[in-house]
Amino acid sequence: MKFSLLLVILTLLQVFLSPTGETAERWTHSTDFPVADISSIASDGLNRAWAVSEKQPGGIYAYDNGAWSLQTETGVNLTGIDAYGDDRIYAAGYTQHTGFIYYNDGTGWVLQTAIAGDVVLHGIFTTPWNYTWAAGNQGIIYRNYGSAFWTIHTDTGDDIWYAVDGIDQGNFWVVGFAV
Repeated sequence: MKFSLLLVILTLLQVFLSPTGETAERWTHSTDFPVADISSIASDGLNRAWAVSEKQPGGIYAYDNGAWSLQTETGVNLTGIDAYGDDRIYAAGYTQHTGFIYYNDGTGWVLQTAIAGDVVLHGIFTTPWNYTWAAGNQGIIYRNYGSAFWTIHTDTGDDIWYAVDGIDQGNFWVVGFAV
């Protein structure tokens, strides 16, 4: 079964409470993105953001100074990205039989690890405490603590995890489906 994902990048311009207490939002459609096939997006909350493409030779894009630009092409199907500041950014993806995790410490993107064995990584989550998790197929959730060494955090069987997020190193969640 093949899934298609269409992402429209929107920029939140203003959120405020109206006199009645209702939330009012005003969004604008961003048409300046260099490619149309984006699989994940992350922001550090300081007017910077990063996005990855599963189809466009594994492109990693950055938003800075009001415009998107290509930072690197990995040649990998990238499906997840997360950032904590502009010096701890992780991207996850896969090729036919290997999962890949890329890392940017603020000086550029490097391949941090490659996990062989039919691994497809879909999501990645990092915290201010240097904990990072990656999730994908085969029900495996990988963990890293501030190094290039990744370990299996847990194995839930044949489940497929599409995203991982949380609030700290002890409270994170994955979403996907059981096989």
